[in-house]
Amino acid sequence: NSNYLKLRDFTLTYNISKKQLEKIGLSGIKFYFQTRNLFYLTAKGVDVDPEIMFPNPSNAASSLDTPYYPSLSLRPEFYFGVSVNL
Repeated sequence: NSNYLKLRDFTLTYNISKKQLEKIGLSGIKFYFQTRNLFYLTAKGVDVDPEIMFPNPSNAASSLDTPYYPSLSLRPEFYFGVSVNL
């Protein structure tokens, strides 16, 4: 069974209301939290991520012990930030 569920990209933002910002002379402030590759679930529980590439795609079943990670992009990433408009 190759069914899986993956949370690849998620962004949560919070905007300060303009009424509150008028008091300090700003037109906008936004706080954000973003994550990539947070988790994946398979029918079997924790398993090999289906997006991992293998050295020999035609023989992937025998290559499960030696996955090839094309980059660090499959690892969880977390970002926090603030955007200010004057």
